[in-house]
Amino acid sequence: MEERIPAEFDGVRTDVIEAPRVELEVDTAKYSAMKGGIQIAMSGNCFDDIKGTLVCIATDNSNQKKVILSNAHVLFAGGNGEDARVGQPTNGVCCDCCIRIVVRNTRGIISETVDGGIAALDSGVSSSAEIVTLGAVKGTH
Repeated sequence: MEERIPAEFDGVRTDVIEAPRVELEVDTAKYSAMKGGIQIAMSGNCFDDIKGTLVCIATDNSNQKKVILSNAHVLFAGGNGEDARVGQPTNGVCCDCCIRIVVRNTRGIISETVDGGIAALDSGVSSSAEIVTLGAVKGTH
């Protein structure tokens, strides 16, 4: 039986646009300033291979410090808690010897609807309000 997407769904017209298959890439580049879209990983996480994406840079309203937003399953991987070190891999391997520590976890939540975490930028680590390949973030909320 062939399944088709209906021409309309809840009163909204649908359309199908075929696109080429997307190839995932691993970004192991070292960035001098933290920015959205770059790879991060737990420090000392040599065997679990848990890496993820730094989503964006934000300001913590409680203390006005710069933080990163990512998924809690990345920032708190392997049962790591608050103040755990998170870094930016420098050669694709996530061991203490080859990771540049950039943030420390502050808080996170994983529920049926949320998987979010916040980590504070270490002092001396710079950040940029941009997303890799997309450019500068315009405006704030």
